Amino acid sequence: MSFKTGVLNIALVLLLTCFGCGKAVSTSPNDAAPVGGTIVATGAFSGAVTGTVSVYSMGSNSYIIRLVGLSAPAEAGIQMIPWVNSAAATTFTLRAATGNQNYNLTASGTLVWNKIVIRSSSQARDLDEAPLR
Repeated sequence: MSFKTGVLNIALVLLLTCFGCGKAVSTSPNDAAPVGGTIVATGAFSGAVTGTVSVYSMGSNSYIIRLVGLSAPAEAGIQMIPWVNSAAATTFTLRAATGNQNYNLTASGTLVWNKIVIRSSSQARDLDEAPLR
């Protein structure tokens, strides 16, 4: 193999890796941990989804649900559903199947945080849940 052929082969591999499939660039969010606030609930996923969840009370009926080290099956339309007072409070579409992600929620009254469910909207089934304490 000539030097020129070797260089072209390396360039082609780099080009395909970086641009051909789009997987060479990380798309995992890395949101910063909330500043201030009080952690009012925590939990962990332990099945098809891994990672931890913390719920921060930021005051004035404002909460941040923080997913850390999230790793879920890579598919479009994965949702996070927080269960509060034994009912689904809302539905968030995850920005990515991996990473550290923060989601804002406004809720009032006395709240009992039950669980965070990760759901496949395309398969219409729950992938995993993190019980909260």
